Amino acid sequence: MSSLGIARRFAWVLFVGLVTAGAACIILPQYRHLCALQKRREELQDINQKTEELVRELRIKQERFRTDPEFVERTARETGRVKPNEIVYKFKK
Repeated sequence: MSSLGIARRFAWVLFVGLVTAGAACIILPQYRHLCALQKRREELQDINQKTEELVRELRIKQERFRTDPEFVERTARETGRVKPNEIVYKFKK
């Protein structure tokens, strides 16, 4: 093979290598950014799901406060509330 043929082959290999390296330099940072965005999206979806669950629970409690007097009484007692003119005894163990 002549030196011109070797030079052409070397030039093509070098060209392909540079194009590949350039493409990698462009694509890899964007791929990392995409992966980070996907992870953040999953985290936000988990937070959103937990928040929606909390809202459902609070709506159920809200409805029970409107319709269930025993629930209101029990909740008030558990949080330390008393009726007027009531005496509370606390025993220590």
